[in-house]
Amino acid sequence: MLLNPGFSSLLPLRGAKSPLLLLAQVAWLPQSTCDSIDKMARNFLWKGTSNMGIHLVGWDKITKPKKLGGLGIRKAREANTSLLGKLVWNIHKNSDTLWVQVIKHKYLKEELLLTIKKKPGSVTWNAIMKALLALKDGFQFRLGDGKSSFWYTDWSGIGNLANHVLYVDIHDIEIRVRDVFIDG
Repeated sequence: MLLNPGFSSLLPLRGAKSPLLLLAQVAWLPQSTCDSIDKMARNFLWKGTSNMGIHLVGWDKITKPKKLGGLGIRKAREANTSLLGKLVWNIHKNSDTLWVQVIKHKYLKEELLLTIKKKPGSVTWNAIMKALLALKDGFQFRLGDGKSSFWYTDWSGIGNLANHVLYVDIHDIEIRVRDVFIDG
């Protein structure tokens, strides 16, 4: 039974100093670990310090955002994906931080994050790739200023067009997306 609303702030993945929170920011937690975290959170919330508890509200209701009538407590898998999503976003937005530059040099080379094929790497890179897969549907590709290479940048979502066309005229290799598209 929920006696103290302050209890929710003590749940796992809430405190900034939590080792679990730090791990969830750089690694894809196994589903069994996420299930265990959720179980501990449910037990803590419903039972408190006693062994008996009454579940007056379902876990799905509790994990809804406050705006939708829940307590705003995130499920462990959602929290893990969200934290890793921040890394995905930093890489995608071309952050100038050292760690992003290292990741780009080691794994991306000249490829775009949203179009890269999955390749094995460090624990953190593998976690980023899993989070990207979970978040990819939320991204939309926009041409922006059109400075991207028409032939060698995957602006279409099907890969570099040069890989799909047998012969590219040597005079066209420097052409940009903006040179081919007419606004409207």
